[in-house]
Amino acid sequence: MLLTSLLAGHTFLRTPWTKTVIVLAILPVTILKNGVRIVTLSLLAMHVDPGFLAGQLHHEGGIVFFLLALVMLAPVLFLLRRSELRPHQMPRP
Repeated sequence: MLLTSLLAGHTFLRTPWTKTVIVLAILPVTILKNGVRIVTLSLLAMHVDPGFLAGQLHHEGGIVFFLLALVMLAPVLFLLRRSELRPHQMPRP
């Protein structure tokens, strides 16, 4: 997530403060993502099959939860990018 946010900041943002915000935004996003991962695996283990605690989703499901974190980080990037636009550069509705 850190490398992804650094790359996104470098690619899509111009000012140093917005690049810093996108990097700092990964901390709550990562905490929330890990919480969702723990709750998902726990609920699946309780209601479906206890094998989920040691199964494939637990060991190889990182990409699924990484994509979830990217989805959570996308609005932050969108808002930061929009905040960099000057009023005359804003798209008209």
